[in-house]
Amino acid sequence: MDIGRAFGSITEDEKWVSKILLGGLFLLIPIVGLLALTGFMLEVARNVAQGNPRPIPGWDNFGDKIARGFYAMLIGLVYSIPVGILQGIEAAMPRKSEGLSLLSIVIALLGVATQIVIYAAYVRYLKTDSLSEALKFSEVFALVQSSFTTWLMLFGCSIICGLVGALGLVGCGFGIIFTTVYGGIAFGHMLGQVAAQINDQYPPKSYVNPGA
Repeated sequence: MDIGRAFGSITEDEKWVSKILLGGLFLLIPIVGLLALTGFMLEVARNVAQGNPRPIPGWDNFGDKIARGFYAMLIGLVYSIPVGILQGIEAAMPRKSEGLSLLSIVIALLGVATQIVIYAAYVRYLKTDSLSEALKFSEVFALVQSSFTTWLMLFGCSIICGLVGALGLVGCGFGIIFTTVYGGIAFGHMLGQVAAQINDQYPPKSYVNPGA
């Protein structure tokens, strides 16, 4: 996985500034903006997986981005059900001390594993454009098992992208909406790199890159 390429390629797009600015402004829209940015990130990933030299899409297909972001949210919710159940059990248990309980540690580890599985489900979704394919648990788990180290690296990279997004708080609190978009594009690029490496029965479907 080429982390430097994921960040460096952003500025190679002639319209990268306007695309990030628009993305930041859309983030100001409650819920809808976050869904659109998630869909935007998945479009970046798909374009990278297809080898598009200018993978950052435009914002003219806003409705499609919201739809993809909504499906991504559903995928995340479904795979997060076990963690949610354990968190509910922990919340219902009486507190014996202020330290971490064994259940808290289990929840934290399961949370990491769940996030990795969600990324694999995203890859199946962007390759097939099918929500049902992303929810085929056995296939998604097999995808993770086939290259667990790669997925673990992707999880680590997601933390790096999150830290980049948080940099907007350092200089100017308002700037976080733009650094969040920047970090999201970089992570989408990394997700696309992983998708390009996955050799399964589903090649990426053709995808139009509007606004590039």
